[in-house]
Amino acid sequence: MSRKSLNRTETRQFVVFHLVKAAQIVKQLKYVPPPARGYELAINRVKNGSYGNAFGGKTEIAINIDALLKPELKLTLSRNVRSS
Repeated sequence: MSRKSLNRTETRQFVVFHLVKAAQIVKQLKYVPPPARGYELAINRVKNGSYGNAFGGKTEIAINIDALLKPELKLTLSRNVRSS
C-alpha cells in the first residue's frame, strides 16, 4: 500500500475493519490464523500510518509474529509493484 493511500482516513478504516474480521474469515476458510497478537500489531501499524517492509525486501523464515511485525519499516518495492 502506498503512503498516499495509507494517509487517507477511509483507507485506514477499510484495512483495520478487514484486519479485525480476518481471524474469523481465516477460520471459515480453514486456513491457519496467526496469533491474535499478530492482528493487534498489524492494526496498530495501520493506525499509526506505518508502511513498507520490515526486512528490506528479503524473506525471513521461521520467526514469530512479534519479530515479523515489530521491526522499523523501510520502504522497499518489488519490481512487480508500482509506487504511487
